[in-house]
Amino acid sequence: MSTQQELDAMAKEISSLRNLPYSIKIEKIEGEKLYCRSSWGNHIVYIKKNDKYYLESEL
Repeated sequence: MSTQQELDAMAKEISSLRNLPYSIKIEKIEGEKLYCRSSWGNHIVYIKKNDKYYLESEL
């Protein structure tokens, strides 16, 4: 499992690459899936593919 610093760095990377207007926190990782919560309380699932992060619904 990743350390909190690694999870925070990944969350920052996702926010930066996707130009998110809100912050996210990674709650857990299962393989290529990252389960996140936005600053508004929404649950979001990102999938890492080819060094990019996609919403689960985009694939």
